[in-house]
Amino acid sequence: MKFVRTAKQYDSQPLWIWLRGLFVLSLLPALATAAEETIEEIIVVAPRTLVSIKRQMLRADIEMYKISNTLIDDPLYKVWCLLEPIPRSRIQRRVCKPGFERQVNADILADEVTMGRFSIGEPTFTNNYDLSRAEIGRHRKVLKQKFADLAADNPELANAIYERAHLNMEYEKTLQRNRQKDD
Repeated sequence: MKFVRTAKQYDSQPLWIWLRGLFVLSLLPALATAAEETIEEIIVVAPRTLVSIKRQMLRADIEMYKISNTLIDDPLYKVWCLLEPIPRSRIQRRVCKPGFERQVNADILADEVTMGRFSIGEPTFTNNYDLSRAEIGRHRKVLKQKFADLAADNPELANAIYERAHLNMEYEKTLQRNRQKDD
């Protein structure tokens, strides 16, 4: 079985291709003059959503902590961002904590596990949280001072801290604006 095209289809196809090419060539001078003209710049500014600001804050946090971790020698004051599960959920979120906070939390958990193993009957857990809160508060003051000292010497870290603070202010303003719309 042979497939044969009719003469009409065969003859019209090259003509169509030729006409398309001729049409494109006729547009070239118009396109060249349009490219030479200056087009006025239009800038559209719209308020960003809370989600987009939060994502940018997360990126700014990671960048800020990456810079600070290279400058800080003490592992207790390095800030690590890890994915941690939300309680009673399988959803994970990124949580950034300094080394001293993670160490205190690990110590409290180890104490509770140990007390639970060696207790007779019902386990009784001691509440060392007040002591650890005071300890964490003291370490946070030291960390804040370290960041201030490092930012004074390192403009890259200072810019990262400024950007993070700016994003935080923008987030708060957007949140307040959204609450006013809802009321």
